[in-house]
Amino acid sequence: MTELHPFRLPNDLAEVPAVRDLFVRACTEAGLADEEMQGQMLVFTELVNNAIEHGCKKPGDVVKGFFKISPNQIEMTVTDPGERLTADDFTQSDASEFSETGRGAGLFLIKALSDEIDVTPALEGGTTVRIVKHRSLGAA
Repeated sequence: MTELHPFRLPNDLAEVPAVRDLFVRACTEAGLADEEMQGQMLVFTELVNNAIEHGCKKPGDVVKGFFKISPNQIEMTVTDPGERLTADDFTQSDASEFSETGRGAGLFLIKALSDEIDVTPALEGGTTVRIVKHRSLGAA
C-alpha cells in the first residue's frame, strides 16, 4: 500500500528543509536510487519554494500538499493561495535569465525532471500543481 504524506507549511522558506527531509526519508524507504532521489528532491524543493515565494502574499498564507511514492511513480501535489501559475508557465520556462540573476530556473528544472505536470485552480482558491515522475526501476 502506498502511503500518503500530507504537509502544511506556513509562509516561511525556513520551514522547507524539514518537509524535504520527510520526502527524502520516504524516498529512501521506497528504495529510490540515489540519482533518482536527488532529481526528485530538487523537484520537490523547487515546487514547495515556488509555492511559498510566489503563491503566498500574506503572513498567514499556507501551502498545503502531499507526496506519495509507489512502485511505479512519485507524485507530488502542492496548493498555494496565489493564482498566478498556469501550465503555460511550465511550457515556456527556459531558465534564460538564470546566468544573470541566479533566479528563474525552478520551473525549468521541474519540467525537465518530471513526466507529467498538471496546473489547476484549487477548489478553495489559489493554484494546485501536480507533478508525476515515473519510477525508473518499477518496484521498491
